[in-house]
Amino acid sequence: MRTISYAVSILFLTCFPASGISSTTQVASEGQPISQVQVDHYGWPDGVIDLLNNPLRADGWNPWFSEWPNDVNVYEFKIRGSDDLDSIMRQLTQIHSGEIRIALNPASEPRSLGFTTVLPEGNDRAAAFSIGSQNLIDPWYLRLPESEPGVRTFGVHRYSECPKAMPPTLTLYVGHSAINLDELDIPADIEVTAQMSDSYREAHTDDAIVQNIEQFVKEHKRTRELAQTQKSEID
Repeated sequence: MRTISYAVSILFLTCFPASGISSTTQVASEGQPISQVQVDHYGWPDGVIDLLNNPLRADGWNPWFSEWPNDVNVYEFKIRGSDDLDSIMRQLTQIHSGEIRIALNPASEPRSLGFTTVLPEGNDRAAAFSIGSQNLIDPWYLRLPESEPGVRTFGVHRYSECPKAMPPTLTLYVGHSAINLDELDIPADIEVTAQMSDSYREAHTDDAIVQNIEQFVKEHKRTRELAQTQKSEID
């Protein structure tokens, strides 16, 4: 597997304890199957391997920073229309995880990965799947020094318990022509978020894509809350 290296010597004066190296390692190639050995290594839930071995999956990446747990892998997906998106969505809903997320990004394709790596412009990917690994976070956490009983530190971060790995997360790039929010049906048990900063929102308040994302997230949140209320009443 190759490694993409850009400006890799980074000094994090506030968040991290010392200077370190940042880059991204390729962990999957288009057409190359994900093995059960890889799944077991990361401790991913059932169903992830089926999604990652969908023919629409392209390259996979692991952005890393020295001393960080570096547990999140990101996989690109080639989606050309509603049929492709339906295929991905079906497999996403079959993942046996207590939490699944969908993030709606106003961009037309993924660019920034992790700490310092940027995918080339014009990659034409309409979706990316990200997932963390508790198997990698747990030993990293146990290696952190204790600043006081029950508290471990890393730079300015203080932990009283082990961080939780990123759940299965599908990011859809709504600016891509293959993503149509009007045709997107997301089950109520999946959390949907808008993947954009407050500053981006303020700078693009009149952008139709931003408005559509905000409205979609608002309506799905309402549907999700109603479903949770009905479930609690039944229970």
